[in-house]
Amino acid sequence: MKKTILSLLIALLAVCTSFAKENKGRVKPTEADFKTESEIIAKKLNLGGDSIAKFQEIYVAYKKDMFKAMEEHKPSYKKKECTEEQIDAMNRERFAHARKMLDIRETYYKKFLTTLKPSQVEKMYRIEKRLIDRKRHEIDSRKAKKGHGGEGKSGRNHQKRYEQKD
Repeated sequence: MKKTILSLLIALLAVCTSFAKENKGRVKPTEADFKTESEIIAKKLNLGGDSIAKFQEIYVAYKKDMFKAMEEHKPSYKKKECTEEQIDAMNRERFAHARKMLDIRETYYKKFLTTLKPSQVEKMYRIEKRLIDRKRHEIDSRKAKKGHGGEGKSGRNHQKRYEQKD
């Protein structure tokens, strides 16, 4: 019995360790996270009745597609070790990625207009940006507390760090 429990604990520890290595400290948002965001936005937009369910369905699909596109875009070169051709390719990859993100936003803009007014869509984008900024700030403050330093990508220190890297 003790051997069985011990072997289960070792297996569990191995799985947790491998997951932690794969994850590298990043938490992938889930559909529940997107649904929570959509609920917050729907409440701030004062939506009611059927429009809440339709909006949430479209918003969750929109966030899934945006996140999938972000995950697919991984820089393939390290900046300091690049040749001019590699830097050119990297810039072209960035342009293609930005175009893909814009295409997703345009596609879903049309879908959002089926349940929202254009002014509500604009407000939704502003609320979404504030939510993202708030999450980024929370992550940065947690990093600062753990001793990882700085304010992350937001705040005044970003410009100083950016200038120092080049």
